[in-house]
Amino acid sequence: MKLLMEFFKMKEKVIKQSIKIKIENFDELINKLRRNGCIFLGGGLETIKRYDTIEKKYEKKGIYFRTIDSDFQKCFEVKEKIDDDELIRSRLDTEIEIENVEKMEYILKLLGCNYIRIMEKYTQTWKYYDATIILDELKFGNYITIEGNLEKIEEFCKEFQIDINNKLLVTYWEIFDDMYNEKDILFEKGYVSKML
Repeated sequence: MKLLMEFFKMKEKVIKQSIKIKIENFDELINKLRRNGCIFLGGGLETIKRYDTIEKKYEKKGIYFRTIDSDFQKCFEVKEKIDDDELIRSRLDTEIEIENVEKMEYILKLLGCNYIRIMEKYTQTWKYYDATIILDELKFGNYITIEGNLEKIEEFCKEFQIDINNKLLVTYWEIFDDMYNEKDILFEKGYVSKML
């Protein structure tokens, strides 16, 4: 857990490149990570809230405001879309450590961000040389996110026999919206959708 906390403290403003792949056999992948010298940084339950105006003003601009609340990290994060292509997903990621997620949410609501989406997942973070490996267990499936440059991502997929052709260059929000009709899950005055 201490390693993971130090990992998140180092982050400020970075360009993150990544791909996501749905994983059928999670336990087998975890065993492979252990056997091949990947470093387990920690994990646990994570609650992510994404904030926007009712009109989705920021999403239309490719800007995403999020709070992350877990045992190993409490932060406010701004993600900005940059240079997406068919090979890799790129975001400018700015993270600020915060002590109180509720106070940050109050400020965001005062600024007009009353459309809030909530996602809960069990997550594990691993290190593989210069790549960061994130394993996420959600109600609608298990996924691996591989962060690093394209060369490192391809190297990891080859080493761990993961078919890179199955990559997803989308967010969990988009995967969820494709699976479910968002109108069926709106609650709290129609402003909040919850992914659980």
